[in-house]
Amino acid sequence: MKLFRRVTPAVAVGALAVALISGGSAVAGSLITSAEIKDHTIRMVDLRDSTVEQLQGQTGDTGPQGPQGPQGPQGAAGTARGWALLKPDGTVMYHRGTFDNLVVTHPAPGVYCLDAKPGTSIGLGNYDPVIATAHGQDFAKIVATVNTEYGSTCNPYGGHGVFTTNLSGTATDAFVVIALL
Repeated sequence: MKLFRRVTPAVAVGALAVALISGGSAVAGSLITSAEIKDHTIRMVDLRDSTVEQLQGQTGDTGPQGPQGPQGPQGAAGTARGWALLKPDGTVMYHRGTFDNLVVTHPAPGVYCLDAKPGTSIGLGNYDPVIATAHGQDFAKIVATVNTEYGSTCNPYGGHGVFTTNLSGTATDAFVVIALL
């Protein structure tokens, strides 16, 4: 019994610390019960990965396709005044808008000169914006450019020329879509 009479304050504090540490987790575990957790407050990030995996089931079969939705509203009118699809030989395959009177000459490979039928107009001024792009299965292998200023092969005094080349820069014929904006 002499052993207990010699307990120093340091030993007493250490014993108290050990008691609190070992009993603290038991106290914390008994503080919160499932009845005290508000429904729908536990998030997936609050759970262990193994618990999340157990909650996820097998992916089922795809269900039948639902019914088609209603027709959407008419879109806004575009800004193009006219467009045309040219064949590689310069023939106008399709056209709309101001290109109803379009005449295309094809003086050389990769050169398409745009003009209007005599006595008509297609709305092309020397600096009106025209865009062109290659069309068809090889469109990614074709570069289409437009010259609307002086010095074009189509008209040395101004006019619209569309020029197509392959990726090496060699003039080549191609399907081309042109649009007057």
